[in-house]
Amino acid sequence: MFEAYANGSRFASTFPTSINSAIATVRVNATNLTFTDTPERVGVNEDFTVTVKPTDANGNTDVDFTGNAELMIASGSGQLNVLSNNPAEIANGEVQFQANYSTPGVFTLMARTDSLHDAISGNIICADADGFALPLIQPSDTVVFTPANSYTSSALEIIRFKVKDAGSTDSLPLNVSQIKLLAFNPADLPILARMVQGFVLEIDQNIVVPGSILFSVNAVQLSFEHGSVVVNDGDSANFLVKAFLKDRDLVDAFRFQFYIPASNHGWTAFDNSSAFSSAFPSTIYGRPCRIEIQADRLKFVNQPFGINPNELFSTSVMACDARGNVDREFQGYASLDKLIGTGDLIVDSTLQPLDNGIATWNSVALNSTGIYRLKSYFGSLTDAVSENIFCGYSHACEVDEGFENQLPSWNGIQDWIASKVVPIEGEFSLAHAGNPTVSQSAISIPLYTSPNGKAAEWNITIKIGDWDPSSDNYFYLALTSTHENPADIQAEGYAVGINPSSSNDNIAVWQFKSKEKTNIIQSTFDWNPNDEVKLTVTLSPNGTLKLWFTPKSTGLKTYGGEAKIMPPVGDYMAFVFAYTPSRAGQLWIDDLKFCTTDFPPMISNAKIVTLNTLRVNFSKPVTEQSAQNIQNYKLKKNNGEKIDIQDVKIDNNQTVTLITQKLPFEKLMLSIDSITDFLGYSVSDSIELGLTAEGNLGRLTINEIMANPVPSNGLPEYEYIELFNPGNDTVFTMRWQLTLNDKTVTLPADTIVPKSYALIGGTTAMSSFKQYGKTIAVTSFPTLLNDGMNLKLSDPQGNLIAFSTYTKDWYNDSTRNSGGYSLECIDYTNLGEGKNNWRASIAPEGGTPCAANSVLASNPDLTPPVLDYFGVSAADTIRLVFSEPMDSLTITLKENYKSDLGIDAITVSDFYTQAIIKLAEPLQPENFYEFEITGVTDFSGNLLPDTLIRIGLPQIPTVNDIVINEVLFNPYADGTDFIELYNPSTKCFDLSQIRLANRNETDLALKEIYQASPKSWLLFPESFAVITVNPEQVIRFYTCPNIPAFVQVPQMAAYNADKGYVVLLNSNNEVVDELRYTEEMHNKLLNDVKGVSLERINPSMPSNEQSTWQSAAQAVGFATPTYRNSQYSELTASNSKFTLIPETFSPDGDGHNDFLFISYQLPEPGFVANIRIFNANGIEIVRLANNLTLGTSGQLRWDGIDSQNRRVNSGIYIIYIEYFNLSGKVNHEKKTCVVGFK
Repeated sequence: MFEAYANGSRFASTFPTSINSAIATVRVNATNLTFTDTPERVGVNEDFTVTVKPTDANGNTDVDFTGNAELMIASGSGQLNVLSNNPAEIANGEVQFQANYSTPGVFTLMARTDSLHDAISGNIICADADGFALPLIQPSDTVVFTPANSYTSSALEIIRFKVKDAGSTDSLPLNVSQIKLLAFNPADLPILARMVQGFVLEIDQNIVVPGSILFSVNAVQLSFEHGSVVVNDGDSANFLVKAFLKDRDLVDAFRFQFYIPASNHGWTAFDNSSAFSSAFPSTIYGRPCRIEIQADRLKFVNQPFGINPNELFSTSVMACDARGNVDREFQGYASLDKLIGTGDLIVDSTLQPLDNGIATWNSVALNSTGIYRLKSYFGSLTDAVSENIFCGYSHACEVDEGFENQLPSWNGIQDWIASKVVPIEGEFSLAHAGNPTVSQSAISIPLYTSPNGKAAEWNITIKIGDWDPSSDNYFYLALTSTHENPADIQAEGYAVGINPSSSNDNIAVWQFKSKEKTNIIQSTFDWNPNDEVKLTVTLSPNGTLKLWFTPKSTGLKTYGGEAKIMPPVGDYMAFVFAYTPSRAGQLWIDDLKFCTTDFPPMISNAKIVTLNTLRVNFSKPVTEQSAQNIQNYKLKKNNGEKIDIQDVKIDNNQTVTLITQKLPFEKLMLSIDSITDFLGYSVSDSIELGLTAEGNLGRLTINEIMANPVPSNGLPEYEYIELFNPGNDTVFTMRWQLTLNDKTVTLPADTIVPKSYALIGGTTAMSSFKQYGKTIAVTSFPTLLNDGMNLKLSDPQGNLIAFSTYTKDWYNDSTRNSGGYSLECIDYTNLGEGKNNWRASIAPEGGTPCAANSVLASNPDLTPPVLDYFGVSAADTIRLVFSEPMDSLTITLKENYKSDLGIDAITVSDFYTQAIIKLAEPLQPENFYEFEITGVTDFSGNLLPDTLIRIGLPQIPTVNDIVINEVLFNPYADGTDFIELYNPSTKCFDLSQIRLANRNETDLALKEIYQASPKSWLLFPESFAVITVNPEQVIRFYTCPNIPAFVQVPQMAAYNADKGYVVLLNSNNEVVDELRYTEEMHNKLLNDVKGVSLERINPSMPSNEQSTWQSAAQAVGFATPTYRNSQYSELTASNSKFTLIPETFSPDGDGHNDFLFISYQLPEPGFVANIRIFNANGIEIVRLANNLTLGTSGQLRWDGIDSQNRRVNSGIYIIYIEYFNLSGKVNHEKKTCVVGFK
């Protein structure tokens, strides 16, 4: 047939003459024999026929081949008896053989000829086909199924029969692989398939569960594992097939019945077994079955979500059982009424009949703004209560598309058509018509209305063809998306439909972000071929998302689940269909809607931040005047007792913080009223919260920490963290996170029931602790550090639930902090106090895994917090560190801090133990300021005492900016070393940036370099700092009037008792000051220098001169840590070249005028001095200097000791001074002094 294109000439209807082609001949040259017709199964000695053909390699028959073929056995233990000629002539391209086989089993045949390759047949089973089913007497009554018949143990019989192996010849049993039950009404089989949960087979009272169940167009096929259903050769067995249903989505009064036809029954058996006969003696009929639902309640199945006042709507209720199955035979009238709401319910008639189990009211309205719930009731049935109806002040549908008119101009709509073929609703539905090779079609719909703070609703009806959703074939509606294509890697949003990341085809709602798709709602509805389902998603103004689905098969709107979500983001809604080529064009959508209702402010969420602080987030911006009014809030316990709200702080226009009296460890109810938006609308609302409520601190507590299990006292030598659930609800741990310092692990899906414990740890560790109770194993669980860690437990929404910042000090027991003992919480209701609420376990085994703590006791937090320390991080930044977690509100209020430089911003860190203060103006070098802290409380509401601190900008010290002022290097037996530093400069310094060190005596290399303070510690001008590893061991032996001057360090250099070096370094490792000390520097009159410090006489004197140092006075206890030295002396010079200070002194070691200082001021350098001291009789008692080179100024010291190391007697002494220079100029001075004693 010839055809031409329409835009050109056409062919004539007849041609002038016929045109014949040349004759072509096809030739095939055989290379081998091929079996083309062999039976799959034959009986013992049953005649059968096989056909063999000569063919080429591609299976084409050579009809011209001539020759003979021979048939023989290839494998098998029996005897092959060929009844026809053998060998036989191949004629017209084939040869047939008639044969039989003697022995039951599997065998194969071989065909051979001289000139072609041999042929081997496929497996042939030799066995009887004499198995058959016979009817048994069936009970005549109808089998009644109810939702209670939803387990194998409650399955009911649907058909019975006898199965017999006739035992003709093969001696083999009948090993059943499949039986089929045909439906009397095949059209109803898809409905039944959705309701059936399973089948069981009872064989002579033994139960067999099918390996698989398959519903086809007209039958259900039950397949069995090999050897599970066997009838012995020549024997029979009675079979009962029983069914059990799902407990929900059942159709009341639904009837079904199965039968087994005599022919075309579809029953099969395994190989090496007898087979079923092709025809049974008769058809076998099953029992008639019926599903019966007994209603015990009413339930709303249709209601509006968001409406305007006086807008008409319809609503329906159904008579159903506890699982939501409708009793379609229920008779009666249901009444409708308003349950809650400020306005009136307007309806023509409150009474409507229950028709087919459902009562419907049309033309219903609500006459004023507010949250409403309706109630329906009838006689003895439990009342129905509707979901919330949000009657707002502006309801509109931005998207409302039925595809009945011109298609909208959405991006991607070109892959779709308006189809009249079996429309979902109306005349047209939107049908997929995309390119089969593209694999995905997406419709993008721009949104100009945000759902946040409103009552939002999405609706879509989806129908698919005869295919099952999978990871390659799926569909979903993106409710919101930040990208026009929600499949883009950058897209974020929420979607409803079939999640391609899930392992099933159930309807779900998920959040997508960076290609991750996390289900937040998972329904029980499994989407099957040809299903048509309406999906409804609602989002309340306070952020509660709910899923509903309405299958066409039932017509009932069914609840699918709910989740609390963060405000969704995105300017697009989109529908995505991903498909393989065979599924293209097999999806339809209709009735796509997105509607919103503007609504007054509600409580979006409320969290307990501390024991006297609540943070409340509203669904939309509110007026400051209404939010600040303390009368608009009410907080109550479960018993109705009121909890005082003392203050309201405005965080922003959607968040307030409520200051309350101390909150109890139980669930609470917060109510609001008269909180208005900027249009003046308000509504009453309430929310349940509490220290054990979902999303709140205290939902779980960290109750025990085994950080160092070695050596064991009886427990397995593994680390663990114990969690405790103090509430009354089970906690589901899926997607909870535990952070240990900088490492975060995600907990697996598990549960922790109320008032119970669970151990968290590594896989191996948890297997060892199973004997103690609940364990939750985490792969790659981080190591718990012995010296301490920051632990934080968060729920899937990121809410902080529990925390612990344990250190070794928390053991509060030096005998149990080195291993083998856990840290136990004393009082789990004391959530934030830290060290004061923990101690080492006193259990003999070293811990109490999954049991009450051995130190359990009431231990409320009554201790006021203190400012632990502070530091200057930058010229405009101060860091305050508190002794325990603080109230998150008071720690961040600017009004609680006062500074001359002003406060710009406040942030917090480390579980509210630190406040970072950014100053409005920067600190200036060598200027010092006061900083005041007032009104700050800890987590439990204890007030920090008003604190005034001095701040300044720390600098890097240079030589002698800080001096070593006092050293104790030979402490008492129970004492400890200390180094006292003094700041004689006009600057301030941060001791955490200063280092103390020692030197190696042989090469003088620095060694044992340690921080002068482990934390920020400002040393101001004319201030002291005493560095020691244990202040208590210093305070024990000496008077210490200035305790805050102590700086405790974890370790110091080892200062020997006889001699050594004390080196002070800055952050650049430059020497700031250095002392080489020896025991000989002590006062010669002291018999024992243990426990005696060396004191610097004056900070301005050189550190490396022995005369600068003296033993501390006995009168002050031989040391003066934290205050001015007992041997301190002012050095003042006169106009003369040499001056005595003081002229009268008493070298008795009492710390008062113990020395004579000879101060000098020379006009030029280069002088050399000889200084001798004589008594009143003119006898030289000591030579103080002998050819001593002097500087231009300085001091020399006489300690009242003579040349024999004896203390001189009281009296007058002459100081004879001779000084000269290299030019030969010689000078003499004579001075007198007095030595006197008390």
